[in-house]
Amino acid sequence: MNFILRKVRNLNISKIEISLFFVAVVVRVAYSAYIQSKFGADVFTSFSDAERYLIMAKNIAFHHSFSEAVVTPELIPDAMRTILYPLFLAFFALIKAPIISIVFVQNIFAGVMAILIYRLSIKLFDLKSVGLVSALFFSLDPAAIYWTNLLMSGNIASLLFLAGLYSFFNKKYGWTGLFLGMTTLTRPIFLYLFPLFLLMYVYLERDKIFKKNNTTLDVIKITRGGILMLFVFLLTLFPWSLRNKIQFDTWAISSNGWVAIHAFISPEFASRFDVDYYWPQVPDSFVYKGLHREVFYLYEFSNADFYKNYLFDLIKEHPTEYVQFHITSAIKGLANSDYDYLLDHVILPELPSFPMGIAKLLKLLSLVFWYTILLLTAYAVYRGKKRHWMIFFISFPILNNLLTGYISMGPHAGRYMLPFLPIFLILASYGLMIILGDINKKRNVIQ
Repeated sequence: MNFILRKVRNLNISKIEISLFFVAVVVRVAYSAYIQSKFGADVFTSFSDAERYLIMAKNIAFHHSFSEAVVTPELIPDAMRTILYPLFLAFFALIKAPIISIVFVQNIFAGVMAILIYRLSIKLFDLKSVGLVSALFFSLDPAAIYWTNLLMSGNIASLLFLAGLYSFFNKKYGWTGLFLGMTTLTRPIFLYLFPLFLLMYVYLERDKIFKKNNTTLDVIKITRGGILMLFVFLLTLFPWSLRNKIQFDTWAISSNGWVAIHAFISPEFASRFDVDYYWPQVPDSFVYKGLHREVFYLYEFSNADFYKNYLFDLIKEHPTEYVQFHITSAIKGLANSDYDYLLDHVILPELPSFPMGIAKLLKLLSLVFWYTILLLTAYAVYRGKKRHWMIFFISFPILNNLLTGYISMGPHAGRYMLPFLPIFLILASYGLMIILGDINKKRNVIQ
């Protein structure tokens, strides 16, 4: 116990950080206790992906197979999802822990995130007020509370990504590579976001790297932090990629990329031009004793070319229209905060007698709130100091949406933005402080 206390003291956690931690945790625990008592433990797996994650965790724990199959999982190895979150759940499945205990640990993670948000805000802007406001916003955000209390990967991905950002800002590049590698093994989209860290590293060291008369050895010494970050990142991914190479003859970490595009982007664009939309034909040999193996067939790596070619054919037919469709979808997706989803698909179905007038008012207020966050974020980037850091931070949600396009506009797609919520809250809080500072200056001038 004394050893643990010493380690906690070494973290230099302040009273404010402890308070923020408990606010984030207590609010979420109170929410989880309420819905457990009212609806039972099944509510924590009420989202379809949560059910699949739990199945995979049990298959890992009891069948030693990474698979979503309900029957004979050892016969249907899977690579649609990545390993980290199912492995996290597998520990609880192995010890037969109740689901509420998993939710409690996830709520603890949210408390750690509140501390990291506070610390990162102070590191960036040297303003405790920014850290306090942004951490409190995160602690009380309804969408963040909702997703934290489901068995979904977003919460852990958010924590790992935030830890990676914090490590990078503190020049702990080995830890940065580790955290971002783990984030990628939780959400594969981060494989394509990681290069932003390398670009930022080069930008920060640009004066040294591009100095005249530098030798190759000089450049290697200067960039050793970036090299270490890249090496640890790839090393973290390697065991999972090796498994897929052995099992599926590919180094890719997930088969979900092209199939997700075919499921969510291609049909919408095809329908606009009255183009036939279809899936690959499932071979008869892929049917197994009544088990719906066609679902697994659609996620086979071998079908990636089919999905890719279908999309590329659409783009060749309508290149200008597709670019417009994709970019406008990405921009609109930034405004997708999931508050509408919470009202329409979570609260109102459970409370049918809830006054519609109040529901419409809540929708309006939530929309105003999120647009205010976006506007304050933009204002902070425009007016604030350390603009290069703010541009770096905001590049993650922007690139994420440019990669996902129409997917980001789904009715519950705001969850894909969950890892980037702290970024918006930190920058928006900074923008708010700039405005309040300007108001105070004007008052002082008038007086």
